[in-house]
Formats: sequence, C-alpha cells, structure tokens
Amino acid sequence: MLKNCISENWIEDEIKQRHILTEHEHAKLMTAYNDIKKEYPNNYFTIGKVIANLNFGFWTNLCSKWYSSNIWNKGCCFKGVFVNYPSNVNQIGVIATKLRAIRYLRNRIFHYEPIYKNPQNTLKMYNTIMEIISYLPSDNADILKDTSTFLNTYNQALSELQQQKT
Repeated sequence: MLKNCISENWIEDEIKQRHILTEHEHAKLMTAYNDIKKEYPNNYFTIGKVIANLNFGFWTNLCSKWYSSNIWNKGCCFKGVFVNYPSNVNQIGVIATKLRAIRYLRNRIFHYEPIYKNPQNTLKMYNTIMEIISYLPSDNADILKDTSTFLNTYNQALSELQQQKT
C-alpha cells in the first residue's frame, strides 16, 4: 500500500540509501535484508521476504508523527493505507497512539505477562485492534471476524472468574 504513494520500489530504494526512514528503522530494515540474503540463495531472494521479516515494531513506528512529512502527508498516502478511516483528515497521530497501545499489549503477551487482571481493559484492547483493522481494506477485517475466537474465550474466562468470586 505504501508503494502506491511513496514509490513502487521504496523498500529497495531505502536499502540502497536511507531517505525516508530514521536510523533506527533503517537499521531494522537492513537487519531484515541481510538475514534474508543469508537465508536464501539469490534465485530465491525476494523483497517480499524482507518485508515479511520486518517486525511489528517497525510497522507501528512507521505510523508515528515522525513520518508525517515523509510518508503520511504525501498525496493520498494516509487514505491509501487506512482506506476505511471515517474521516478524510489525516489522523496518523490517533492511529499511532492506538498502535503503541496494541504493541504494548502484544509485548506483554509474548513475554507471558498476565493480561487478564482487568478484563475490561482486555476487551477494550480487543476493540481497539478491531477498530484499527477495520480501517484497512475490508478483507483484513473479514478474515479476523471469521477466524477469531477471542470473544468466546473472553466470555468463558470472564464467566469462570465470576464463578470463582462466588
């Protein structure tokens, strides 16, 4: 999606010479690039594999206000990515705040920290995730709605917690 508003080969261009990314994000890109180059022989290497190797933090950082002038204020870039955002106004700051909260939750989960101490916060974060996904092309939200078991699991766990209290 970003290739439609920055350039068709913006990732490849950034690999050759940093123009858009901060040093920190460029270092992440170069690590992903070098890892994929080592893992795959030349005839199996693709830039898609590099993109897939970039972590969630890389992509959420791209949504920060820091990139407003280089990415989000360019033409139709914001609406090109967040096609279903309810406003025609670029609200990348709002998106960035929500993505930081999602990344914080994701990190807690991946480090085996409890996320269920306050069930209302857990449900709120689920709704925030669904909101952000709803701004993307509709097939993304449809896949999640069709496959997610979160609400069933949440309701079951909430019921068990209430039974323990009584």
